[in-house]
Parts: sequence; C-alpha cells; structure tokens
Amino acid sequence: MPSYKHLLFLCLVLFVFGCKSKTTTPESAEPAAPDVPMLNVPYPSDEAIQQLGKENDVPSRWFLTDPVYILAGQPKRFLESPLGKGNEALLTPLIGQLLKSPVNPLKIKRFVQVAALPAAAEVDIPQQDGTTVKQQQPIPRNSLLLYCTEPVNKDQLLAEIINLPKEELEKRKRGTGETEYYDLTPPNYALPHQTVIAFPTEDTVLFLDGQPADIQQVFGDNPVPPKSAAVERLKHLDLDTPDLSLVASLEGISVDPRIVQMILIQMGIPQGLVETAIPHLRALTASFNQTVETGQPMAAVRIDCIDEKGAKAVLESVQGIILMGQTTFAAMDDNAKQTLPIPPDFTQSLLNALSVKQTGAQVDIALNKFDGFDKIAADGIRNRQTTMQQIQFQQARGEQITAVGQIVMAYRQKNGKFPADIKSADGKPLLSWRVTLLPLMGLEELYKKFKLDEQWDSETNKPLMETMPTVFGPMREDVKPPKTIIRFFNSEGTPLHNPEIKLEDLKVPQSTLLLVSVTPEYAVEWTKPDALIFDVQKMPEIIGPKLFGLTFSGQIVPDLPLVPAEDKNYEPMKKTLEALVKGLPAQAPVE
Repeated sequence: MPSYKHLLFLCLVLFVFGCKSKTTTPESAEPAAPDVPMLNVPYPSDEAIQQLGKENDVPSRWFLTDPVYILAGQPKRFLESPLGKGNEALLTPLIGQLLKSPVNPLKIKRFVQVAALPAAAEVDIPQQDGTTVKQQQPIPRNSLLLYCTEPVNKDQLLAEIINLPKEELEKRKRGTGETEYYDLTPPNYALPHQTVIAFPTEDTVLFLDGQPADIQQVFGDNPVPPKSAAVERLKHLDLDTPDLSLVASLEGISVDPRIVQMILIQMGIPQGLVETAIPHLRALTASFNQTVETGQPMAAVRIDCIDEKGAKAVLESVQGIILMGQTTFAAMDDNAKQTLPIPPDFTQSLLNALSVKQTGAQVDIALNKFDGFDKIAADGIRNRQTTMQQIQFQQARGEQITAVGQIVMAYRQKNGKFPADIKSADGKPLLSWRVTLLPLMGLEELYKKFKLDEQWDSETNKPLMETMPTVFGPMREDVKPPKTIIRFFNSEGTPLHNPEIKLEDLKVPQSTLLLVSVTPEYAVEWTKPDALIFDVQKMPEIIGPKLFGLTFSGQIVPDLPLVPAEDKNYEPMKKTLEALVKGLPAQAPVE
C-alpha cells in the first residue's frame, strides 16, 4: 500500500528530496568499478528546453556551478492558501528545516534552492584512544536565495542563526560593498566547509554552503555562472504559477548510478521504480499548485527519458505501483481501512485521482484535484502537528547533545583530561566546565572576558551569562536562557568525578553516559559550576520519565523509559541506570 507520504500531495515528497539528496551522499572519491556504467547523458537541445515554459529572472551568479537540482517555492502564498492556512505550526518548522533559515516562512515571497553534488574531503576523526583517523566526509555544496516581503533585519537574523557577540560577528565579515558577506562557519563542528550568509539587497538573503572555491566563485570579481541542464531548464520554467517547482537533471553529469538509486530509495520512492527508471533517466521536472480548480492537475511530474523504450519501461513500472495500491486498498476490510493514516474515502479519492501517460520519451504523472481535498488534507496535516514537532525536537536535541559531546572529546584530546569546573586556589568552584570549552568553539574573545579567579555571578562575570552559545541552549519552552539542561554526573563513583580518567579505564564506554538532558528543575545557568550528584532514587526527578543522553562513544540514548508503560515499578531500572552512569556492565536488561 502506498504510504501517506506518497499519496498526500507529491509536494511533501519533493520537500523530502530537497532535504535529503543534498547532504546524504558524497561524491565518489574513487573511480567507479569498471563493471558499473556511468550516467553521462548529453545535454538537451535548445528546442527541447524552449518547450518547458517561459523565461524567468533568476540571478544565477549566486548559484554554485554544475547544480543537480533546483527547488523553488512560495511559502507565504502556500501558508495563506486553504490547505496551508491554520497549519503554520506544522509547516513553519518544516519549511524552516528545509531552508535552514530562521526567517519566518510567512515573510518569504519565494525561495530558490540549488544543490550540486557533494564533494568529499579527508577529515581528522577523534578516536577513543586520543588518536585521530582520516576519513572521507561529505562537503555539502548548496545555495539558497530568499526573496522576502519586507527588508531583512540583518542583526536579528544573525542573532537567531548564531549567538555571537557583535565584535565577533564583525570579525567574520568578509568583502565590501555589494559583495559583503559573513563567514558563519559553525564553531561547534570541525566541518571542512564554510557556511556564508550574504545580503544582495535589503530584502534578499543568500545562504551558501560549500568549499572555499565555491565561496570565491560567488563572491569573486568575475563570478562564474553555473552551467548545467538544470539551470537551463529553470530559466524556461514558469515559477509564478506553482506553489512549488523542482528541476532535477543528470544531463551532462557523470555519476555512479548506485548513488542516485540510494538517494531516491531513501526518499521513500519504491525501489522497483527506481531501479527501472535510473538506466533511462535524463531529467525530472515537477510542480505543485493546490489552488487549481477541481479536476485539474494539482501535482505534476514529468520524467524525461533517453528514448521511447526507456519511457515505456518507466510507464509500466508506475502503472504497476498505482494498480498495486488500488488492489491492496480494495482488498482491505473496513476495520483495516480505519487504521490507515488518512481517511479511507480520501485514500480512495487519491488513488482515483492519479494518472500516468507516455508521450514519446516523456512520462507524465498527475494528481488531479478533487472535491474535499483542501479540507480533508488540512485536517490531516493539523492532526499530525504534534507528531512532526516531536520528531523535529528529537532530531534537534540529538544534534545539540552530540555537538556538545564532540567539543568535550576535543577538549580531552587537546588537554589530556576531561573538562571540569574552574576552581580557586583553595578549591572553591568558580565557573562551569562549559566556560573552558569556549576557545574550542571559536569564542576565544568571549573566554578572555571572563575573570577566571572570580565567581560566576561576580560583577564582571554575571553579565556574560547573556552571551550563552547556541549549542548550550535549553531546547525546552519551559526553560529560558541563560539556563541549560545539558549536564553530566560528576559526583563520587562516576567517571567524570575524576577528570583525569582515561577512556581505556571505562569498562563499557559505548554504554556509559557522558552527558544527560535534565528536567527544568535541574537546569542551571551555563556559567555556574554544577555538581550533578547521582542518586538512583532521584533519577526520575533529575532526568524525567525518560532518559536522553550521550555516551562516551558518541552514541545517543534516545528516551529510555525509566518506568515501563505497563508497570509503574521503578525498581527494575535502578541497576541499569547505575550501570549507565557509573560505567559498569549492565546488571539488568534495557527495555
């Protein structure tokens, strides 16, 4: 049975494509094996390009060279439409995550996102024994242009993206005049690429993520315009009508087809269709516009194939998938249909509204609008707001605690010990261990402002609490900065009670907690020394009903329930928790 993601407007599928394909797979560093054919399809003719639509004004100088796909959309119009209205709570973070921007989507008139194939670079990866190993890591190559409905508040935007003092931001400013931009390389990660934000005009923002050569290409005196079939197709594609447009092309690009197959399968596209289409694929264009009249195509996908034979194979594969969905749905009894994520009548209407046809070397897939689509689809989205927000929160929380863990391990590698609270000559705690991490986060100037021989709330140190790095942010609405909920146990009997402890002394580093997320009652000011005492009886009080943490080996412990749902007895978990915190072999199974 096709999933909800496949059936409830193809727009979301395209959003998933925009999110995943740009960061998942690095460009192959080694030549493909001789038995693997390379996709090296010729560029289309000018006549074929002209048939795609009318000319558009796209400032191509802001895009990377050789893009593989271009995604364009109009968030404000969509969120004010019958389908989007009332669903801002869900779609705002969804679009924000896609765009990697804190700009309110209701203020974005249009966005154009361009992605080239990721490159790869050798990066030093810290190991448990303190050594480093060089590994190939992907370097994203993306650019994003936001056209806003009003002038952008530069200071506010930068403050939301990265919490840096004004003087630090000034140090990151590059260029002059029209080419002024900010190098906002995340200080919390050792990534071999730059994140750059520029302001071409007062209501236009550019995000660029790529290698230094990419940055130079865009901001150099003679920027090189992008050259690819995807750019040519975009220039002739009508961007004013649809809410969302996608142009993806492999024309003129040599790439291992296994990479493309993996990306598409990860998107959720049926594996059979992927394996059938890839050998014949030239390019894909798609659009979504839910404001059309009933009976008109609301979502349309055109697959351009190399020849008619390939188009026929793709056509038969798509027809088979639709037929399988219709047959499976018809065979379900009423009780089974009620368990579907969307109402049965809506599911049936979606299946009936799908159509596919072949014209020469092209295959067109369409989803026609039907009565009741706006209301039922909007209700379905609204009912899933909580689930989506929970998923996004879990992802963000995992990224945050992992980032802190990486900085802690980098500190240990550099100093031969784990970070500890800064103390006075007589042993009195003065400042938190978090302050000692600032130099490793690119915040040396902030670190130098602290009086290391004074308490955290002294006249000099207390105002500096307001400069809390984003990575320590509370991640909860019921906890406000400058407090943080990321802490570690450092009482007697726990590994970090002794900062000099060696990783090899840990019996089970892969299941020994390095960091934990605590409840609001146990949140502390990020500069305040915080001795978190382990008390097995108080663990539900300290960390809540579920444990969320990071181990010494960098593994996330995702919401381990302290009390099983069917059993309110906390006793079975005590030995397991003691083992997790103290670094002992587990004495009880983790359920």
